[in-house]
Amino acid sequence: MKTYKPVHNFASGVRVAFSSVIDESIAAGAGSEPLPRHTRAATDFLHKYGFNADERVTVFVTYSSKNTYAHVERVDENTVGSLRSDALFTTVPGKVITLPVADCVATVVYDPVAMMLGVLHLGRHSSVAGLIEEFAIRVADEVGSDPRNWHIWMSPSIQAENNALDYFEPPHPDKWKGYAEPEADGKIHIDIPGHNRNCFERLGVPQANIYVSPIDTYIDKRYFSHRAATEGGHPERQGRMMVAAMLQA
Repeated sequence: MKTYKPVHNFASGVRVAFSSVIDESIAAGAGSEPLPRHTRAATDFLHKYGFNADERVTVFVTYSSKNTYAHVERVDENTVGSLRSDALFTTVPGKVITLPVADCVATVVYDPVAMMLGVLHLGRHSSVAGLIEEFAIRVADEVGSDPRNWHIWMSPSIQAENNALDYFEPPHPDKWKGYAEPEADGKIHIDIPGHNRNCFERLGVPQANIYVSPIDTYIDKRYFSHRAATEGGHPERQGRMMVAAMLQA
């Protein structure tokens, strides 16, 4: 694939697109405000794939001691700009939810019955913190959304082969059995997409409704990778992709 194409393997009723290096970096990352060049790149990407940039609301993830990594916010008709959160959801057609990522799993959740759209930042911290479960509680309480009706799309992300940590001590290690394993290199390799797929299935999401991209951002140079830039000795790969999603009227 020499050029990026919009996401096609997702349920009808939602428009979803995911950027790549050809769209340039669309965010600064690590909780930093975007620079003008990031904003221009993001706007150009949205326009290219038929999104109204004026209706954009962004999941603005921060990494600090005060962050719970399971913070969910609702987007209504008047919401614009960036919201400090780990997930956003809406029932308003035309509202564009975006999320910058490098190696984490940008996840889109769509309920065609409740007409609910959500975008979740599922990195290591939020996966450990139970963001998926918190999201399910919020959308059930507020819009009556049932996971049995959900359709899930998970973006390219760092895969277990390259997601190696010196230590990994989640509060509920039993939930990570089979998804956090020591390997011959002496490190613990964690399978975040696999773990999160299992979380969605436990909630009742049908297996056939879950798509997990097999693309590894660490090695696939069509995508930016924070880990490849900082740990892999390839600073030129620093940057952020963006998922954009909206309910269609």
